[in-house]
Amino acid sequence: GEIARKKGRVVVVGAVGMEIPREPYYKKELELRLSTSYGPGRYDPEYEEKGHDYPYGYVRWTERRNMEAFLALVAQKKVDVKRLITHRYPIQEAEQAYRLMMERDAPYLGIVVSYSDEEKAKPNRVVQLRKGARPGRVQLGIIGAGSHVKDRLLPALSGIKEVSLRAICTSSGIHAKALAEKTAAAYCASDYRDVLKDEEINAVLIGTRHRDHGQMVVESLRAGKHVFVEKPLCLCEEELEEIAAVYEEKAREGIHLMVGFNRRFSPHMVQARALFQGRSNPLVMLYRVNAGFVPPDHWIQDPETGGGRIIGEACHFIDCMQALCGAIPTSVHARRIERHSSGMTDDQSLLSFSFADGSIGTVVYTAGGDTALAKERFEAFGEGKALVIDDFTQAEFYAGGKRKTFKTNKQDKGFNAEMACFVEAIQGGTPAMSFEEIRAVTRATFRAVESFRTGAVYTLGE
Repeated sequence: GEIARKKGRVVVVGAVGMEIPREPYYKKELELRLSTSYGPGRYDPEYEEKGHDYPYGYVRWTERRNMEAFLALVAQKKVDVKRLITHRYPIQEAEQAYRLMMERDAPYLGIVVSYSDEEKAKPNRVVQLRKGARPGRVQLGIIGAGSHVKDRLLPALSGIKEVSLRAICTSSGIHAKALAEKTAAAYCASDYRDVLKDEEINAVLIGTRHRDHGQMVVESLRAGKHVFVEKPLCLCEEELEEIAAVYEEKAREGIHLMVGFNRRFSPHMVQARALFQGRSNPLVMLYRVNAGFVPPDHWIQDPETGGGRIIGEACHFIDCMQALCGAIPTSVHARRIERHSSGMTDDQSLLSFSFADGSIGTVVYTAGGDTALAKERFEAFGEGKALVIDDFTQAEFYAGGKRKTFKTNKQDKGFNAEMACFVEAIQGGTPAMSFEEIRAVTRATFRAVESFRTGAVYTLGE
């Protein structure tokens, strides 16, 4: 502020303090601006992740163009960076570079770590950690290992002796190696195609972000692997039909495909199906989901990356109703609120379904509730009976004027039973769910999103 001219401009670049003295800024009427580190496009996922460039005529210096201009100046020797480099180490001596920084043995500025031509030509995307996986009829490769896979699915798999965890693959090599060492996997990788090339692996579990599911399922099936994919199966009709065509061929070879609709495997749902077993009349069902707020810029809200919350999560609740009535959904009509301060309205909605046996069901999916209320409540009525499942910790069954209560020690959404059913199917058992059911639920979510826009009732048949 003291050195700036009157009505001057002060630009903050980088992570520096911003204790602004009022006196010089007020008296000189100075202008304070902030600049992102690399220019326009920085931190914008549409630009950095999806490659949607800004028009040249409107934004001259984007993040990429800034970098191009800088590298051009270096190539022309108009910018000389040699004097910034104080130390050079081959990759084999990289530890010395870090020791220099940590222990400050000598003054340093720029440290360059170099790779030989051979190392650069053959990047190592697979790291062998042990000679082989332990014996098991199911040699499993994990593709994508976010919190859901680590916290829910891997613990469920660890208790199944027939499963041998052979490979962990994530986009981050460090993450893959850490998890592989923790789970005693034979090796880790950063490219899922290396897992699919492994002839010893006969099954894969896909837990990546939703946009990759469709392509990875198709490639995994074509590679002759049994596939468990976390929901959703895919994000569009074209992917669904491609999967259907490939699976129709591979199913004849005994290959299984399963989607992570875990709630149907919960002991609460097992009890619910027993309550209505042998019925002759349709059911009326209501599934209330206190889904909680997810920011608009979260990846799951992005139609291209996560597919939105209806495709990405509401599929669970449609499948739950399908599993209870034992019939696929045949029509859908969806309504959402017209406006919300967050800009998101799809996750404040009602989804109404008809099923092939005449049953009907509604999903109340809302992000506008309070977290003190349990997330899920499922109710069903028919044949003079009724049930209420509260967040998969307690279920109440009503029949003959009496109430029966079923409780579990902790919330049980069916993850253990789900994994056990997948492994059993691979070993020659009956598939836990038919592809017809998977396809119907997936298509129902697509039509629900369309119904938001059009207000139409959609039939889900061919």
